[in-house]
Amino acid sequence: MFARDDTRPRLSRPLKSMREYYQALKYLEKLSSRPKAKKYEDDPKLNPDFFIQRTRYLLDEVGDPERGIKIIHIAGTAGKGTVATMLHEVLQAAGFNAGLFTSPYVTSAIEEIKVNDKYIARKEFTVLANRLKPHIEKAFESGPYGGPSYFEVFFVMAMLYFKKQKCDWVVLETGLGGSSDATNAVKKSKVTAITAVDYDHVEVLGKTLQKIAKDKAGIIKTGSHFFTAEQRPSILKILKFICAQRQVPFHQVRGQTAQSRNVAMVKAIGKHLKLKARAVDSGIVRTKLPARFELMQTKPRIILDGAHNKVKMKSTAEQLRLQEYNKLILIISIGNKKDPDEILSQIIPLADVVIFTTFKDWYRKPHSMSALNQAAKKYLKKNAKTLSISDNKKALAKAKKIAHDDDLIVATGSFYLAGQLRAQWFSEKYILNERKSF
Repeated sequence: MFARDDTRPRLSRPLKSMREYYQALKYLEKLSSRPKAKKYEDDPKLNPDFFIQRTRYLLDEVGDPERGIKIIHIAGTAGKGTVATMLHEVLQAAGFNAGLFTSPYVTSAIEEIKVNDKYIARKEFTVLANRLKPHIEKAFESGPYGGPSYFEVFFVMAMLYFKKQKCDWVVLETGLGGSSDATNAVKKSKVTAITAVDYDHVEVLGKTLQKIAKDKAGIIKTGSHFFTAEQRPSILKILKFICAQRQVPFHQVRGQTAQSRNVAMVKAIGKHLKLKARAVDSGIVRTKLPARFELMQTKPRIILDGAHNKVKMKSTAEQLRLQEYNKLILIISIGNKKDPDEILSQIIPLADVVIFTTFKDWYRKPHSMSALNQAAKKYLKKNAKTLSISDNKKALAKAKKIAHDDDLIVATGSFYLAGQLRAQWFSEKYILNERKSF
């Protein structure tokens, strides 16, 4: 017998798998640009339950995959991704087969769907996308609510994956708000939680904290226990009233900082679920999230942070004040749906050098660098320097060039910016192949 010639390239199958994955992803990304089928999709006030009904239709089409899975549902203006990920780690530490659905992703789309310590495999992603395709086309052609959005399909895909993986528990992070969020199409939850309420997505959720709170409280379901880290009496009054209406036990947690309140919430939920304290503590300690004040290198230190609203940037600024450094070099880009003043006012006063940049994404667009520069002027400290470099990789290279070993470089303002820069340390290819972010 002849020995096998292992010097020959054997890349055709992986390359085909990668190509098929990107074809499936591109199909999903194009859903949001397809014609809308119903007039009340443009004005949800005409039918507030429209998006839930549309998601529910697709779930029903594929056999209600969420049935039989115990669900923890997390909403909030800030901290919900952290709390959801902590709870997922806690459930794993307690010995459960646990699923996690979060958004947005940082570098690769598969980051939104996870079972235990691995993201969904690109091959599995492709199989599920292709399985859903005829149902998606049917919805566009003859469904009572028209075709689903990218996010709605992603959520249904996640539930199919969790069902196939026989998950005991699934932790769901809402995408936007609560009442009309696709994740709220689930009929039952064991635990519902709102980390905190603040101004964000006001064009959808409402222009007052009371309206935003009511929308986020849409996830509170009869049969669940509700937890919140909210502290303001006016908001607590609304949440308590809705819990009383739906006969849901109300639990409030406290803490001095946003992070301490996040931890307190996870511990309270763990105690409610009768999980061992050792498992809860272990899960909290081992929780790691990409682009959440993430240290990427030293000398100079580089931190990537996805803060993209006022309350998140306030938390980032609080963490920066605890750091020791000579000069702060800030790289920043902000999505054009965000109020730049609210975000810049929190972080610009700390910076010695500000580099305005942009990001590229199929869905979100950034504010122009000139608009950010203009908005930042009134917050700059004396003698602070500003630059504008549209290519964010070149912006990072410039920051590294002018930084000394004892300076600190922070890139923030958008998950899209943080994710594109993070690829210099952990490429999308690495994440797709390894199915992990670290």
